[in-house]
Amino acid sequence: MTALYELILPDEKLDLKEVDKLKYQKAQEANENDNDELLTVKIRYKNPSEDTSHKFESILKDSLNRFDSVDDEFKFATTVASFGMKSRGEKMVKDMSYRDLETLAKESKGEDEYGLRQEFIELIDFAKQIDK
Repeated sequence: MTALYELILPDEKLDLKEVDKLKYQKAQEANENDNDELLTVKIRYKNPSEDTSHKFESILKDSLNRFDSVDDEFKFATTVASFGMKSRGEKMVKDMSYRDLETLAKESKGEDEYGLRQEFIELIDFAKQIDK
């Protein structure tokens, strides 16, 4: 399974009507936790044959080259999601061109055993041509 989440950073402007209120905790001021941590991911899972759950926890810290530090699989998945958003006219990717997406896809193509990633790159190229 793959899940992609949109993160809204504390200094971003947002329409509070579109954001769900926190259900289990109070909202924190951005400067209350003023360090280099962006987020903490906590996941609990239980193997089918076990009675106790296991906790996985990971902290993502801020860095100047966040996207540069992730693997090609993540970059390619993000490019696919961004392409879908751009095709729908989403405001969040309005400054991203099809040429930008094509560059990201080519850079993160990686192993392409069945040629599906190349087909996606060709789809971006087609979108780029009709978007002129």
